[in-house]
Amino acid sequence: MCIRAGFVAPLQGAGKRVVAFDFPGNGESAGNRLTFDRAGQIAVDLANQYGNAALLGHSFGASMAVLAAAGAPTMQPSPEVRALVLVAGADELSDVTQRFADTLELKPEVKALIDRRLEELGGDAIGRFSGVVGVGLAGLPTLLLHDRGDSIVPISDAERIARETHAELIEVTRLGHNRILYASEVHDHVVSFLAAHLPVSEDRVQIPA
Repeated sequence: MCIRAGFVAPLQGAGKRVVAFDFPGNGESAGNRLTFDRAGQIAVDLANQYGNAALLGHSFGASMAVLAAAGAPTMQPSPEVRALVLVAGADELSDVTQRFADTLELKPEVKALIDRRLEELGGDAIGRFSGVVGVGLAGLPTLLLHDRGDSIVPISDAERIARETHAELIEVTRLGHNRILYASEVHDHVVSFLAAHLPVSEDRVQIPA
């Protein structure tokens, strides 16, 4: 689901400049393959291109926003990122692959192969790729928005990030993993956060899908 369907109009209505895109193989973008290193680099490139950026991402996009702000051994972070807004984002990448393996009933050895491949792509141990580590390394103002009953990414992920970093967590209810994108209360929280953490003279927002 493309985050721009929910957030672009409210942000533009608040006077923000919005740059929205679909990752390869998603939405209106061509292709059928997407890796987190490629997605993270796209977010880095756009932040560098437009400057003075707040990265706003949902689910997978939230993880890519963190990666773009914190960098990795195979990727330089963007120095243009000023703030992060993470909607229904996960913490540990290893937990994400475990949930994926459980859903598809994959054998433990297959899950281990997936983790090993992700380590090869990222150039580091899979434990390095977490919201706690990334948000801490980035050291940027960070807003977490998460539904208490999210059945895709449990709110315990957001609670852990907030507990172990400086990030602010706002919990919502009855919105789930996807409806959270369209809720006016969520839009209002994001607009207020960006008004406080982006210079008025250069409000420009990059949004990974």
